[in-house]
Amino acid sequence: MNSLLIFMMGLAVAGSVAILKMNMAVQSIVDEGNNYMTHLSEWRVDGAARGTREGLSKKVAATGNSNNNNNNYAAFDIQQLAGDLVESFSADDGIASKDRTEFIVSFPKDSESKSFTSCQCDIVTTDCLDVIACMPGLHDAQNEKALVWTGIELRRAMKATSELTGSPENNWDLPLGKGLQYNLMDTWRDWQEKNILPASYDPQGHSIFIHEGRYPDCLVETKLPNGTNTIRFMGHSCFYEGLAGPEDSAMIEDEAKRWFETAIPNGTETEEQVRKTLEDFFGDHQPGFEAQEAQQQEHYSSLGNLMLFAHTTRMIFNRRPFLEKLYQEKLKSVKMSDIHPTIRKENADTDKNNNNNNTNPFNVALHIRRGDSCGKHVEEKFIDYESEASPLDSIAQIGTKRMCYKTEVYLDAVKRIRALVPERRPIHVYLATDDVGHLVDEITHKHGSNTRDTYGIDELYFLDYSRKHFNYKTDSIEDEENGEYQPILGETAVADLWLLSHGHAFVGHKGSRFGKSSWLLAMARRNNFVPFFSVDGHSFCCEIDESCAAVKPYITVENCLTFGHEYLRLDHEDYWTNGSVVRKKHFLERHNDQTSEEA
Repeated sequence: MNSLLIFMMGLAVAGSVAILKMNMAVQSIVDEGNNYMTHLSEWRVDGAARGTREGLSKKVAATGNSNNNNNNYAAFDIQQLAGDLVESFSADDGIASKDRTEFIVSFPKDSESKSFTSCQCDIVTTDCLDVIACMPGLHDAQNEKALVWTGIELRRAMKATSELTGSPENNWDLPLGKGLQYNLMDTWRDWQEKNILPASYDPQGHSIFIHEGRYPDCLVETKLPNGTNTIRFMGHSCFYEGLAGPEDSAMIEDEAKRWFETAIPNGTETEEQVRKTLEDFFGDHQPGFEAQEAQQQEHYSSLGNLMLFAHTTRMIFNRRPFLEKLYQEKLKSVKMSDIHPTIRKENADTDKNNNNNNTNPFNVALHIRRGDSCGKHVEEKFIDYESEASPLDSIAQIGTKRMCYKTEVYLDAVKRIRALVPERRPIHVYLATDDVGHLVDEITHKHGSNTRDTYGIDELYFLDYSRKHFNYKTDSIEDEENGEYQPILGETAVADLWLLSHGHAFVGHKGSRFGKSSWLLAMARRNNFVPFFSVDGHSFCCEIDESCAAVKPYITVENCLTFGHEYLRLDHEDYWTNGSVVRKKHFLERHNDQTSEEA
């Protein structure tokens, strides 16, 4: 049974909204004039009024006069936002996540026409950049900060209404991006079925990608007899705080907190009401601690599953403070105006007419793979990289069939984003790659002023790590022969994931576990949908060694989030010829088991 979901992603800034269609639910929009928020009417299902829960019914408006605060913010009803957010995460159509086979987000270009077909995103595909034009909430600074603040409170409520116990699986030999995804799948299943979240990482764990001795914060000052320090936090616990500790906070989160303190009067009362709304929501949806085998996932909409999955990623990716310091030390940027004099003059002329030209940038997370990702090109003696992005029906990419793509393929997607974003917002690109020196030079110099004039990039951010560590001696970084490089690759992986989490939009590789994780982190930090373009022919829902078009009929919301053939230890036939084809078998077996139980 399929359903089409409609959600208001931007929560309606300046009279225009982004809506996710869910079965037959329809929201009517009431324009509040100059307010930044367009308030929603009650949700209606099958023509009948849907009563809100007691915890969602009390929506005390937090309003302020724009003349009475330093930031000139208009009145903003953040409690309405929180209530509408959790309503959009709920499903009343009775369809379990394992049976949802459509994952479509729709955004009307014209809110007055209530047309739900003019602009939409299929999560089980590779290109959703066009929805940028349909999400005005992406381009309003106050709405953006309100969503971020609400996301922080949403994660706090998830933890407050769950049992915090135990630790994630150690995954000592997995690269940190892949290990993060596997831990996420475990955490998600435990939270869905038992309402349990891991309290902390095992301080006695181990990872070949983390060398604790490099980081004083992971050591104890007490000296051993030989004069060395003892290790306090081993393995993943060296990098990650765990859910029981305070949440890692950086620029995006800090700005949202300052906004709330400045723009929202009666802040303490409003915060209490928002927390009650969010905790009541989870209290109504999550199983009790004693319900060890409860299946509750059907109570969340497809959007609810996706966004809560993203927030779960953010909770387990809770960096220790020293990693932010290392990140800031390695973070570098290049302004196109500093390289090309003609751009500098154009910017100066623009600044005379637009004081906000260098503020509120639109960030593009750009993930470019090189090195061990280019199996096909290594096998064929480094023939030219692919000149076009792969379509959804392209082949499974395994071993010597894995492809890399010309830089222009990525930059063309950035060019599309520039055309969709209001001109007043500069485009800042956050580049994560295993070939940073060459690519920064190519983007800033080879393309010359085209970097700005053609592709629309105003500033480029990257991390200044030596990439010689990516010159692997064997095909797999996990191999013992690459042991000397493994520890620094753990640090660069965490830093690159954090770099990409700044994006308002994502361009890169969704077939990569690393790409998937960074996209989820960005959505959680923004507490909003992040439009995307995947160059490798793979969507968020399928693995790099699958043919996405072939397995799409067997993708459900549930297995989109939690399927991994290695993770599930599923057997293959003719893997090196056809790639992974076991999702179909896995889907049919579960479907047949369910049919038999119902019969």
